[in-house]
Amino acid sequence: MEILFWGHGPGRKNEKIALHKHGFTQIEIILNGRRRCKNAEDDIQLTAGEIIVVPMNVEHCFFEHSSDLEYLSFKIQSDEEYSMPSRLFKVPNDLFVHWVINNFREIIRNHKYSVSPASFEIMHVLLSALMEHLKVNNQLRPEPPLLHEIRQNIARYGARCNVNVLAEELGMNVYKFRRKFRKAMLELAPGSRFSSPQQFIKNELLSSAIKHLCGSDVSIGELSDMLHFNNVYTFSRFFKNNTGLAPGAYRKKHSLPVDA
Repeated sequence: MEILFWGHGPGRKNEKIALHKHGFTQIEIILNGRRRCKNAEDDIQLTAGEIIVVPMNVEHCFFEHSSDLEYLSFKIQSDEEYSMPSRLFKVPNDLFVHWVINNFREIIRNHKYSVSPASFEIMHVLLSALMEHLKVNNQLRPEPPLLHEIRQNIARYGARCNVNVLAEELGMNVYKFRRKFRKAMLELAPGSRFSSPQQFIKNELLSSAIKHLCGSDVSIGELSDMLHFNNVYTFSRFFKNNTGLAPGAYRKKHSLPVDA
């Protein structure tokens, strides 16, 4: 598991974030106050001491913040063989989850907005422990092997990857590949909506781009080459169309904090 970026802060009482989705998993920890998260399927009320998980490619918006809201927001990517269900869900609040949240409170209380590298490592350990706790309690499902193979090929071909490339690499015709992809996605989250192969490719490219923009000093041009875009302008247009920000602006806004 990797933390792509994180944020901490209060919320404006009447703030409403438009319905959107992204190519990574988001974990929101409510330290104080309350807020609400919803989409077409779910409407979840959150209060202090609760955690909501927004899986990759799940539409959502946050609104109805209380004036005393304080929260932590983590954007993560997991390379493990487990994936989230494809809908919003609130983490069951047991003793372990309560302990995790209290530890996050202590870190923020002691360091406020500037978190030391050591404290960041502790946050990483806490999130990893939370993810493991979700697995043990059957909140996460094993990822079908086909999806793992698809991810490997997207990493290999980058922006040159498409349905035809994936089908050929997996030794199938396009029709059979689409059918097996649909089956794998429904196996991962029975009864849920599933993304198309094209959307899956786009999400993987975005996740990889965000990981490097927020966690490394690789240049925009180098990143464009790494992801096999034709040129930096094509990459920048792709990234801005899907996030609303140019790569450089996104890096400036979301890069991990570093102690002065």
